[in-house]
Order: sequence, then C-alpha cells, then structure tokens
Amino acid sequence: MRNNQFEPAAQNSVSGGTSSLIDIVATIWRRKWVVLLCAFIGAGIAFMLTMNVAPKYVSRAALLVDLRQLEVTSNTLLPNAPASLLETLVNS
Repeated sequence: MRNNQFEPAAQNSVSGGTSSLIDIVATIWRRKWVVLLCAFIGAGIAFMLTMNVAPKYVSRAALLVDLRQLEVTSNTLLPNAPASLLETLVNS
C-alpha cells in the first residue's frame, strides 16, 4: 500500500532528482510564513545575544594641551602651508 504524498518524490528520484527552479520557488513561496518566522526568530536571537555580550575592548583618549607654552617651531604637520595659516590655527 503506497501513500500518495510520496509518489512525486519517487518520480523525481527516477528522473535524476532534479527539480526545476519554478518548483523550488513555488515551494518556498508556499512556505513563506515559515521562512519569515525563522528569519525573525534568528534575528531576535542574534540581537539578544549581542546586547548581552560584554564589550571586549574599551578605549579612552585624552589630549592635554598647555596653551601657555604653545608655539609653532617647525612646519612638520603641514609642510606646504604658509606661516599665516599656521598662526591662525594656533591662535584659534
């Protein structure tokens, strides 16, 4: 006694097991809610995991500038800049 739901699979295996692209797309389209549900569940799990993981690296930077001793002694940062531009940058 054969079950009717297995007959198309048996026919496909006889023909080499290949399905046309239209058959594959039609199957995915019929199961679109399952695909979307799995995608949302996966995205939700990934979001929850990333929010609960402690950051590995933390960096901080501080730039301390003593304005009393600020002078432009050489033009190494902007080698082609005119001196007036450098004075404007220093004084601003």
